[in-house]
Amino acid sequence: LGLDVIEEITTTSNVSKTGLYFLSEKPFHVGQELRVAMNYSKSATGDLEQRAQVVRIVPIPGDQKKGIGAKYV
Repeated sequence: LGLDVIEEITTTSNVSKTGLYFLSEKPFHVGQELRVAMNYSKSATGDLEQRAQVVRIVPIPGDQKKGIGAKYV
């Protein structure tokens, strides 16, 4: 199918009811579909899993990481 699979464990900088924002060095691109799994605490019994789509990529000056903004779909 030619799908790029990127797996990453990271911390979100911002989460809302419509999307999320996180930092990454991985090669994400605008329009890319994501499957996001979040756990809100180490004692949580299950992860919240949601489909999302990358809507913006923000370069971070002086850093290899970029800010990735994604909306839930």
